[in-house]
Amino acid sequence: MQKLKNHLLSQLLGLDYDGDERSFSPEDWNGLHLTNHRIVEAKIFRVNYTTYDIRRDQDVIRPGSNNSVVMTLSREINPTAHRLWYAQVVRAFHIQVHFCPGGISQPK
Repeated sequence: MQKLKNHLLSQLLGLDYDGDERSFSPEDWNGLHLTNHRIVEAKIFRVNYTTYDIRRDQDVIRPGSNNSVVMTLSREINPTAHRLWYAQVVRAFHIQVHFCPGGISQPK
């Protein structure tokens, strides 16, 4: 649960992933609330992206199937590292959270 909360806080605060996991304190976690304490597994995952010719498109990924291989730009700082990261999506989840470090927030 700590890793999940650290990941969610990184996303909500707009922090870029640099290859290392960020850690937050229990005080930081206090402002993060899962709506209905529920995590829903998704059967399909839709990804919007921009094509090479600057058009918008969408891919459908079915976690755990043959068409669940993805690639993304690498965040590696090392100039000799490969420019892309490759991965297979094993599972995908929907989580609705409230992040209210000092007030009331809308669910995200």
